Amino acid sequence: MSHMDYTASNMDRDVVNPSQIRTVIRTFKECLPTQLFPHRHEVPKTLIFAKTDSHADDIIQIVREELGEGNEFCQKITCQADRPETVEWLRLIKDHIAVSLSIEPQDLDLSPFDRKGGLGRFYDVFGAEYEKVLWEMNVELVA
Repeated sequence: MSHMDYTASNMDRDVVNPSQIRTVIRTFKECLPTQLFPHRHEVPKTLIFAKTDSHADDIIQIVREELGEGNEFCQKITCQADRPETVEWLRLIKDHIAVSLSIEPQDLDLSPFDRKGGLGRFYDVFGAEYEKVLWEMNVELVA
């Protein structure tokens, strides 16, 4: 293993530290039954946001190892979240689901989505998999 000097501003942007990811996942695992969800016997659906595709792959591998689960347990949902517009759409959808408990494609032509270009712009941002993005957000955030 080679030594690399980095600053605090490089951390999480240019440098991925697997031991840091592992520490976070272990802490999550330890706190699940005692502090976070003491009355649940299974791990609840949890979203973990990654900086890059490679970062997501590292997180997935560590989650599967630390929680002793297979491929179906932890999956990657991809989109171009490196673009501020993508992140803004995801936040709007999250907020909508928090109030309405779901989101459907036709909801994207209502406020506040219409101010961002509605369903047409959402399709431009997320591409042909836009319905999959909506479905996954409904499943992950409502459950």
